[in-house]
Amino acid sequence: ELREKTDLEGKTREIVSDLIGVSSTQIGRYHSINSNLSESLMNAFKRNKLNISTAAELAGLNEKYQTKACELLENAGQLALNDAKLLKAQQEQDKTKQG
Repeated sequence: ELREKTDLEGKTREIVSDLIGVSSTQIGRYHSINSNLSESLMNAFKRNKLNISTAAELAGLNEKYQTKACELLENAGQLALNDAKLLKAQQEQDKTKQG
């Protein structure tokens, strides 16, 4: 909509970044979280139980591993970025085994 009303040029993410003062990388993380994070994990993110880096990493997981992340979060009360990276590594191992 903004493009139609103005003569802004360039990539949308960069335009938004300039307008709101947030890096384009951070905008990409928010987009990934919004598009891919499960409802349960999104609720945890909104309640500040997950930081943005952890939430973005979890958003890259499939449904099975996001469910595992929810279970870990419920049991531990929090998830760190390293926990999310371990889950991602496990997911990649599963993909390799399944061929």
